[in-house]
Amino acid sequence: MKKKKILVRIGSLRHGGAEKVLATFLKKLPDDKYEIDLLLNLYSGKYLSEIPDWINVIYLNKGEMITTNRLQDIPVKVFRVMYQFVL
Repeated sequence: MKKKKILVRIGSLRHGGAEKVLATFLKKLPDDKYEIDLLLNLYSGKYLSEIPDWINVIYLNKGEMITTNRLQDIPVKVFRVMYQFVL
């Protein structure tokens, strides 16, 4: 039987209800029926370790989320926005 392909996109797996539900949902799916790509805007979060090994994790940026507007963080934020826009 041919596996069904699924692409799931989420911002990150940092913390929160949607992230926890997604990790739990992915753990319960049978790997013999599905081929799953998980696309993250930012590769970070406490739920990364809960994603099964058979799921292909793709990310646009790596690192921690920047939640401040400190001068030294602005170039990184601008780069991430431009990079995602180009993609």
